[in-house]
Amino acid sequence: TYSYLNAFKTLGYKVQVVTFNTNERLYRYTKFFNGINRSYLSFLQGSVIQDIEKSKADFVFVIKGFYLLPETIKRLRNAGVRIGCFNPDDPFSIISGSSNQNVQDCISLYDTYFIWSKKLIDQLKVAGTEHVVYLPFAADIELMKISQQNTNKKEIDVSFIGNGDKERKMFLNSLGSHVDLNNYTSTIFGKDWGKVMGFSVKEQVYNKDFLEALHNSKINLNILRTQNKGSHNMRTFDIPACGGFLLHEYSEEVADFFKVGEEFDSFQSVDECADKIKYYLKNELVRKKMALAGYNKVINARYNYKKNVKIIDEHLFNLVSN
Repeated sequence: TYSYLNAFKTLGYKVQVVTFNTNERLYRYTKFFNGINRSYLSFLQGSVIQDIEKSKADFVFVIKGFYLLPETIKRLRNAGVRIGCFNPDDPFSIISGSSNQNVQDCISLYDTYFIWSKKLIDQLKVAGTEHVVYLPFAADIELMKISQQNTNKKEIDVSFIGNGDKERKMFLNSLGSHVDLNNYTSTIFGKDWGKVMGFSVKEQVYNKDFLEALHNSKINLNILRTQNKGSHNMRTFDIPACGGFLLHEYSEEVADFFKVGEEFDSFQSVDECADKIKYYLKNELVRKKMALAGYNKVINARYNYKKNVKIIDEHLFNLVSN
């Protein structure tokens, strides 16, 4: 959210942030009572609507809209406000934190729906969205900059950052049996893991701790969640943008962004991942060369949020003038 905010400001947009604080405990309780839940969210969104109407904004850019009610979007559109949504998750996947009924009910109401996955475009059109735009994740280059003194500190041989699920646990436990990770410093940063063979498990990392974890790892694994299969996620860009070496679960979209074997490397099985971990830990110069190439690709191809804002401008802001 703040990466987009800063990108809009950098490009000269006059931006007003409109937020509303939801009591998560109260929301979780009232969602079992639909009428009470809608009344609670409607009460919170009253001030949001007023702030947006007073601002006379040309358009509203929503990130996911997890708590937004359909009637809120309808009222704003009736007032002549253009509204676009970028959803960083799968709107059709009703799992904790990814989506809910409100997200799904609002799909057809936005002027433009921006989505990170090509495979979700047709589903969104079937759900009633007239204008769907592919908008990949990106790197916040300014955010990725950390002090030079940390750039050569590689205390972790293999790391993975992300929360646990059934498939990821199976993969990493199997990986631990294929590679004698006891000979390496192997770390998972995230929650919902329990014990994983060969890995030490630490808490999820954010902000500076997240950047340090990437920088301090010789090999940064990226294992996609079920909703991201065949596509990519934020770490697809975060890791090379930090100058880190990226060993990524293979997908066609990632291979469109970076050259396999030159700017990153990939795996399609536990065996292949294990072999490549062994190879790149033994071949430091090859690993560093590939990490540098990946970093340069992020910079030269402008895989950043300012580029994404220009795409948003083209597909949403121009609707106002048209």
